[in-house]
Amino acid sequence: MDSVGSKMADRHGPLRTPIGWFVERVNGGAISEGAAVAYGDEFGIDTLPTPFLENVSSISGGYVSVLAPTGVRRRDQADPNDVLVFLNSKGFDTETVSVRDGNVFEASAGEVFPSRPWLGDGDGGLTTTWLNGDVDGAFDKSTPLLLATGDRSLEEVFGEQARATGNNPFDTGNNPFDTGNNPFLVVAPGNVVFGDGSSHVRDVERLLDASRPAPLGGGTFGLGVLSTPNASVAGQSANPLVDVETKELLQREEAREMLKRAGVTDADEVEWLAGPKVAYREGKDPDFVTELLGSETAIESFTGVVSGREGPWWTGVHVARSSADDHVIAAGVQRAPLGTAKAAAKKGDTTLHMPVATTKGDTTLFAGREYMVSVVERLAIE
Repeated sequence: MDSVGSKMADRHGPLRTPIGWFVERVNGGAISEGAAVAYGDEFGIDTLPTPFLENVSSISGGYVSVLAPTGVRRRDQADPNDVLVFLNSKGFDTETVSVRDGNVFEASAGEVFPSRPWLGDGDGGLTTTWLNGDVDGAFDKSTPLLLATGDRSLEEVFGEQARATGNNPFDTGNNPFDTGNNPFLVVAPGNVVFGDGSSHVRDVERLLDASRPAPLGGGTFGLGVLSTPNASVAGQSANPLVDVETKELLQREEAREMLKRAGVTDADEVEWLAGPKVAYREGKDPDFVTELLGSETAIESFTGVVSGREGPWWTGVHVARSSADDHVIAAGVQRAPLGTAKAAAKKGDTTLHMPVATTKGDTTLFAGREYMVSVVERLAIE
């Protein structure tokens, strides 16, 4: 095979936000390892006591979500300090909350969460994947956010980037926190909400098996390129890859090596545990017909589960192919952690919690697909 190359997406978008800082800290500096969001009522929380709040005794698990960076898989049990908990105020019976003890900070959601578009040319809104329960009118850039960190500092929660510098959006919070009739969001590290011994977040496999990818923009996107000679004999291509369907191609050794270089897994080799399954087929959407090295091509997208060192990965793969000269295959990959190989294989096509969108801009998978179009248009093989 001629060459294999790789290229990563710009990650400055999510890393300009405290959510990005948090994921990077827990992942040991690697935001590319991603994170997952799990909803409380999907991993065993019926009602969650809220002893850290004075005037709210509990909240339904249907209004609780947990951000779990991939780094939690490095231990047999997750450290509650390494997850963030989001409480949707639509699950409260009050417009005012008071934190019993510890540090309290305020910000707006738009200052804390990454924006939805990866390319910076969209509406800049926030994806509702972060929140559980009724989110109608409850989550946009202006949504007030109360952060309770207990006895920990901002730096201890979010890392050194949260020092009191120009990029830190948090102000000292008002206690009680009153937004009148407006929805708001309470955010806290897991130890503040669950304490240090809660099985809800310490059971890493259960937590991640109930999750979906955290929408971290281009932070988990990688690109691999495989270029092979396309000589012809009697007018027919002699390259064995040209006529192979993309789904089959992704399972061949040459393509799996390319996917490994693109960052689809941290394992030594790519092993498909489920899939790849077609999510978007060539030619179905004219918005995803583009040019690769001067030749028209359509983006095909697939989902599946691959093995990893500390647990399996959900993955989305976006493929463009061209045979204008050499046969060139470009694959954009994105990933998020899962808990167990057994649960991952049971999901099969990963549609239970993983994103297969039907409308544009709604999911992590569709956002990656949109980004891939832009990447392919700028791609040059040296």
